[in-house]
Amino acid sequence: MWTLAHILGSPQMQKIASLPYEVSVILYITPQRVRALKQYDKVGTAEVVEIPDVREIVRGCRENNTNQVILVHNHPSIKGVHDASPSEADLIATRKFMDDLRKLGIVLLDHIIVSQKNYFSFKENNLI
Repeated sequence: MWTLAHILGSPQMQKIASLPYEVSVILYITPQRVRALKQYDKVGTAEVVEIPDVREIVRGCRENNTNQVILVHNHPSIKGVHDASPSEADLIATRKFMDDLRKLGIVLLDHIIVSQKNYFSFKENNLI
C-alpha cells in the first residue's frame, strides 16, 4: 500500500525536488510496490513541464498490471522561493489528464508537486 510519506521520503523524490528544472514522473501503483518506469517521463524548463503522454501511461499500466497511477512533478526554487503550490496551468492540466485517464480506465490517485521545502498533494487538498 502506498503512502504519501513513503513517496515523499524516497531518494528519487528528494532528487526530483532539488532539480533546477521541472520534470514529471508517473508512478505505477500495485499492491506490492510503487514503480517509476523511467527516470523522468518529461523534462521542462525552470517554470514549466509537459504532462506525460497518455499512451505511454497505458503501456506502463499494462507492463505493471495496474490501472492506478500517481503523477509527480517538481517546482524548482525560483529566486530563492520554494513553492509547491499548483499554478492555474497545473490545475487545468491535472483535470484534463485525470479525465483522459479515466476514459481509458486508469485511476489518477494523486498529483504531487514537490519542492525542496514543501509539497502539494491534489488528493490531500480534495482536488482529486
